[in-house]
Amino acid sequence: FAFWALATIVIWRLAVGHVSPRRFQDEFLWSSVAESLANGQGLTWRGVPLGIKSPLYPLGIAPAYLLTESTRTAYHAIHFINSLMMCAVVFPVYLLGRRYVVWPLAGAAAVLALAAPAMNYAGIIGTEALAYPAAALAGLSIAVLAAEQSLRRWLLALAAVALAKTL
Repeated sequence: FAFWALATIVIWRLAVGHVSPRRFQDEFLWSSVAESLANGQGLTWRGVPLGIKSPLYPLGIAPAYLLTESTRTAYHAIHFINSLMMCAVVFPVYLLGRRYVVWPLAGAAAVLALAAPAMNYAGIIGTEALAYPAAALAGLSIAVLAAEQSLRRWLLALAAVALAKTL
């Protein structure tokens, strides 16, 4: 948990520590949908309902617009939420590593899982921040299922894969 907290702060600072010359259309879409959601307008963009597969990401970042009225501050808050989400990949990667290697190597795997993607995607407002740890969780659940099959493990694996697929 300490590593997750520290990594979240470091990656958030990297995400907001400089002005980015680029903005992707996903960033405008997801931030606008989250703002609409926070304002009670549902999953809409410029008043138009969207056929979004999963509302999880906009629901996750909508509190940024509830806590502030400034767009700049909301973007910083969204980057912090993205960093929390992205850094959560350390948990399934560490648990997966512990199934096969000793703890220092499992910890190293968790650290390496953050190396490039978190430093790149935490600065971008997009579903990747939630999809990355969800995909790692799906991988963990499949490995657990492969080790020993049970109805409960099948259901957990299917749920984790379905979650990762919708993001």
